Amino acid sequence: MLAKSQEKKEAVKGVFKGILGPLRSLAEGMNSDNPYVAMSAFLESFRVYKDEILGMHHDLVELAPEISSELVELITIVDKETSGSWKMQTLGIVENERLKSLAAHLGLDVYDWLSENG
Repeated sequence: MLAKSQEKKEAVKGVFKGILGPLRSLAEGMNSDNPYVAMSAFLESFRVYKDEILGMHHDLVELAPEISSELVELITIVDKETSGSWKMQTLGIVENERLKSLAAHLGLDVYDWLSENG
């Protein structure tokens, strides 16, 4: 039982390590002179984790409930803004205030979780 729990934690840790950089870059880029470049880079780098995050949602709820709900919200917003393509289609995505807010504090929350769960 303990091995299974550790396995889940390692899987979550792997995903969090993978998404930390893209989240931080997006948060910084959304407040830059050219948020479109930041958003395009984010979409490209984060897209590979989307299905994995959704697939491990139960484990995320168990191990990082506050982060889990916000990650799902972020994915939902991006899916809606890009019509599911995860490619820049309109400039409106960079003006989405909730997306800006999520990017800013999700990066911090993921960093804190990784710091606490080593």
